[in-house]
Amino acid sequence: MIVDQIPQKSCLWLAVECEGRQISTIEGLQNASIQQAFSEKWAFQCGYCTPGFIMNCHALVEAYPEATDVEIENWLQSNICRCTSYQEIKEAIQSVLAEKKN
Repeated sequence: MIVDQIPQKSCLWLAVECEGRQISTIEGLQNASIQQAFSEKWAFQCGYCTPGFIMNCHALVEAYPEATDVEIENWLQSNICRCTSYQEIKEAIQSVLAEKKN
C-alpha cells in the first residue's frame, strides 16, 4: 500500500494508524501505466508478490520520473520475488519512465 505517497508494507500497519492519512492500495489503481507495463513485460510469474511490486513501482515512477538504474534497483530490494522476475519488473519500470518522458 501507499501511505501519504510513501510505499509501506500493509502487514505492518494497524487500521487505526491509517486514520487521517491518504491510503492507496492495489484495488485503487485503475488502469495505472505500471499495471499495463507489468502485463506487457511479463513482470510476474506466480503472482504472489505482484501487488506489492506494482504499488512500490507505482510510487517510484510517481516520485522519481527520472529514476536511474541504481535507484530502481534500490527500490526493488524492498520486495522479494522468489520466482526471480526482477529483470522483467525493472524493464516494466523503465518502459513507464520512458513513456512519461515522451
